[in-house]
Amino acid sequence: MLYTVLAQHLLTTRTSTDILRLLAHALDTQRRPGWQLPNGPTALAQAHQRLGPGPLKSLFGRLCHADSAQTRYRRWRLITLHEVLFALPPTHANVQHYGGPHARLTTLTAYGTPTTLAARITPHHATDFSGVLQPGTLLFATPLPSAPERLWERWRHFRSTGADLVWEVGQGTELPVHTPLDDGTYLTRPTSVRVLHRSERLITTLTDPLAAPGNELVTLHHHQHRATAPARSDTTRLDTPTPRITEQHIWAELLIHHHRHAPPQVRLT
Repeated sequence: MLYTVLAQHLLTTRTSTDILRLLAHALDTQRRPGWQLPNGPTALAQAHQRLGPGPLKSLFGRLCHADSAQTRYRRWRLITLHEVLFALPPTHANVQHYGGPHARLTTLTAYGTPTTLAARITPHHATDFSGVLQPGTLLFATPLPSAPERLWERWRHFRSTGADLVWEVGQGTELPVHTPLDDGTYLTRPTSVRVLHRSERLITTLTDPLAAPGNELVTLHHHQHRATAPARSDTTRLDTPTPRITEQHIWAELLIHHHRHAPPQVRLT
């Protein structure tokens, strides 16, 4: 069934019936006595539900490694943060699990590349990336799909990992001048935040212009847009009725993205 799920996300122009026929032919010599492919849409849906997200999540974890992030700036290892909100049907199962009809996918990618280092699917804003984000990491992000009032909560959460941050923030966040700095940047409130470029709304935890000049950080921010995120937009709609199917779908998409963009030695085979 794992092959079926991956094939459905890889061969998006094929019908489920075509995919099942292809798999039946490919796996014919490996069949066990009494084993058969799901027959019909109801049986296929039940097989999806039984499989759940676990095997795909486990496979993703085996393929993706935080040490793939090799790009450095001065003393920092560079990583990019991406977030996507998945709009879900407001079924009882989805609302009960996620607290509403949305699931949040947070991914870390190697700076300037589409290589995914880690991913989490959560019903809330707090995401545990301990072991991946740590002191000596510089984390870049474009505006996250969060309400402006949650910005500083999320900022403190990711800062608590020990990583330093360079984030682009939305128009709803006020950035008043508190202390001008020699390189044209300034500290705002809270004063542990430095504004690198007011019109581009870039902020950072790196408050020392000598250790990290503002023009260099702005240039790095521009270059990180070359990466290909695992999802195309900040909000994506899924027609998945339960959390098991929702997360199965997301992990499958991440695996296909990884297969298409990862180095040959760590692709799916």
